[in-house]
Amino acid sequence: YGDHRDLHSFPTRRSSDLTENCGKRKGVLQMSIFIDLEMNTTDTRLVRRKKLKNEVIEIGAVRMDDAFHPLDRFRIFVRPQYNGVIERKIYKLTGISNGAVSDAVSLPEALDALEAWCGSDGYEIYAWSTSDLCQLRKECGFKGIDSVFLDEMVQWHDFQEDFRQMLGEKNILSLSNAMHRAGLEPEGSLHDASWDAYNSARLMETAYSEDFAVDLANAQDACYQEAPKIQGGLPLDMMMKLAALLQPEPCAAV
Repeated sequence: YGDHRDLHSFPTRRSSDLTENCGKRKGVLQMSIFIDLEMNTTDTRLVRRKKLKNEVIEIGAVRMDDAFHPLDRFRIFVRPQYNGVIERKIYKLTGISNGAVSDAVSLPEALDALEAWCGSDGYEIYAWSTSDLCQLRKECGFKGIDSVFLDEMVQWHDFQEDFRQMLGEKNILSLSNAMHRAGLEPEGSLHDASWDAYNSARLMETAYSEDFAVDLANAQDACYQEAPKIQGGLPLDMMMKLAALLQPEPCAAV
């Protein structure tokens, strides 16, 4: 089951680029998993939308070390039960075709494969927003599926909210916008579950590094004080350049 890729299958930054303790937070287990889901809408002729609006058609995940450095990734397609056709808007968004899911595994099989890949040593789950966890809860509940990922002992974290608070933003950010704000460019395809999970892990690695926290605080302070009307929404590298320009010139020695 699944497409298991090691760190040589896609670009990563070396973990040695980080300081020894950067990104570590008290209480975080050594192994962390970032999960992303893609969904297709259900057919109203087969199920009422109020009962189940969407079904999972792809699961992507990235395993990270205790500094949130990506180690390897997982990808598996899932055969939908209540719609035999991938809706056109979903195909255009994700690139997932009817052929990709027609012979794919069922959701219980996909979750079992993900569980086996994650291992049994203990882990914490990260996701971009709470929507994926809500989808799993609703779909598994409707279909009568038991999953370890819904066990109350497994902690899910909303990194979208964490990053929003880091930036002091009032509004939620899309993943691509958040990466832009951190001075990162997305790799691979957007709305591909495995690439979205990988890009989210890259953002986490950057956001929880010591340099990012210090640079962000200094740049935001300078911009808020000197140019509050134009600082909002700028990526970190631009804020740092602006902050440098706003610094007063040193007085010449007399």
